[in-house]
Amino acid sequence: MNNYHIEMRSYLIIGRGWLVFCALGMIAAFLSQLYWLGTGCALSAVFGVYMVLGSGSFDIDSDGLTHKSSFGTWHIRWDEISSVEIGEVE
Repeated sequence: MNNYHIEMRSYLIIGRGWLVFCALGMIAAFLSQLYWLGTGCALSAVFGVYMVLGSGSFDIDSDGLTHKSSFGTWHIRWDEISSVEIGEVE
């Protein structure tokens, strides 16, 4: 069986973009002395951090499926998988 390596670059790009967007909003809010809005922007940035850290890669090989990210590495063997659903992209 072939080995496939899939990088989650789109999540990484979106997460980084969200972090930049939230940082700019937070800076603008604090400069305008809107501290509650700035705090909200800082809390919203947590979603961007989660996306950046959670993005990683998937490896599909003869043993099973492996996901690697900053949170850790998870592996599931093919005999543990009962069904697979494939979504249509665009």
